[in-house]
Amino acid sequence: MAWCSLEGARFLWRSWQAGILLHGKGPDVALSDKPLVFWGLSGFYSVSVLVGGAFAVFCLLIALRDVTRKTNS
Repeated sequence: MAWCSLEGARFLWRSWQAGILLHGKGPDVALSDKPLVFWGLSGFYSVSVLVGGAFAVFCLLIALRDVTRKTNS
């Protein structure tokens, strides 16, 4: 899960630097051609990456809590 979040963040960073969102199956979206679509998709992808990263941290904290509880008992 953390690896997916990292790769998603890298994709977003490269897209913002280049000004183009690359889509494997659909048309690419360039900032200069469709700025509203570019920033809308960038915002959606950013929220997805943040939520995925937060979920990964949440799962890690639950796992660590369970491990420390078992070793203390």
